[in-house]
Amino acid sequence: MPSRRQFLGATAVVATAGCLGSFDTGDSESDGTPTTTAALATGERTRGEADRLTFEKTVTADRYEYVESNDTVRYPATTSGWDDPEYGYEPFDEWVRVQCAEARVEAVFDRLDRGLESTAHVSVGFGRDPGSEEFSVFAEHQTYRDDAGTVVAEPDVPVGALVVETPHRVDAHVEFAERSGSRSFPVFVRRAVLDETWIETDESSAYCSRRCLMNITVGKNMPSRRTFLASVGTVVTLTTGCLTTLDSGGTPTTFEPGHRVRAEGEPVTTETEIEDPELEYIESNDTVRYPEKKSGETIVEYGFISFDEWAHNESWHLARDAVVNQFRPPLSDREYIYVSSEEEPNEQEDVVVHHVTVQEESDETVHEPEVGFFRLLSETPRTVTATVQFAGRGVTNEHRVFVKRYSQNDNE
Repeated sequence: MPSRRQFLGATAVVATAGCLGSFDTGDSESDGTPTTTAALATGERTRGEADRLTFEKTVTADRYEYVESNDTVRYPATTSGWDDPEYGYEPFDEWVRVQCAEARVEAVFDRLDRGLESTAHVSVGFGRDPGSEEFSVFAEHQTYRDDAGTVVAEPDVPVGALVVETPHRVDAHVEFAERSGSRSFPVFVRRAVLDETWIETDESSAYCSRRCLMNITVGKNMPSRRTFLASVGTVVTLTTGCLTTLDSGGTPTTFEPGHRVRAEGEPVTTETEIEDPELEYIESNDTVRYPEKKSGETIVEYGFISFDEWAHNESWHLARDAVVNQFRPPLSDREYIYVSSEEEPNEQEDVVVHHVTVQEESDETVHEPEVGFFRLLSETPRTVTATVQFAGRGVTNEHRVFVKRYSQNDNE
């Protein structure tokens, strides 16, 4: 069951067997009187009924820098999957909007965590209707059924209780570099019935941690292959209507942009022995010494990292390379396909393959990867078991692999 520290990721798109109506983004205020306590029909939504919620956030992360000359925020535009960092720039107002979005989801989940007996199978996310600039927050009450229609998992609380505890609106205020911005968003409760295949045995597969939410927001612009996963930008549009159709076997046959799906290919095993004269294993405290600063080719300062942490990071990179090289030509040589992590550097667990479709606003030209999404899904290994050998020691880690689909406009 998902813990307090876990909720659905930034795009918050989930598969449902029903159809979803349009968001009501009106500003009508609740008088505190419950409008519904009965269970919503599958796919239906209603405004939360709890009091308006206010949330403040001060951003202090070193990875962001405010550029006063053009009123933008500089951010690391590459993920930990690449060694050489590159940076992107986002107008301050756009950056604030995404930071507020992150803050509001966090605030709503915290409110539910305090007010409900359990948040198992309750997810919180945000999105917007196609063609609309209005963003909304939703709390989703998720029930899972098997092929015979039998309920195999469901929230511990009724949907009516979720409606009563969900705030009808959330106001987010963000401060950064002596500047600030605020946004206000309506909040909805939605009921979904999903196929049991969407349940992961490891809760972190189906839910994205707060740290992950801060990192995977999709950038509004994609200026180059190496600046795809920006840390700030406009979130992927939450599409209304039928999100998923199920075949006779109960398997989802369509996957909406932004939803992370476990790869389906055969697991692979990979191993490497690292021989680097600039690295040294320190047996006395079980650490690895590495060059932290260089002046040209001269090492001027060393850093130390625990062997387990270093080996885990190395095994993730080994697993990533195994996924990249599973295809010929390798995925690194293919346009609009990117392999990265969604965790902080040195904390990588999963490998994520991003399949991106880009539509140019100028002439509506659509750019798509040459490898189709479903081929990518079926041929990408589900798991990579990576072994790292160094200084007579060996560490083996198992890394799950996911495929994630994005659709966005190219505003270059």
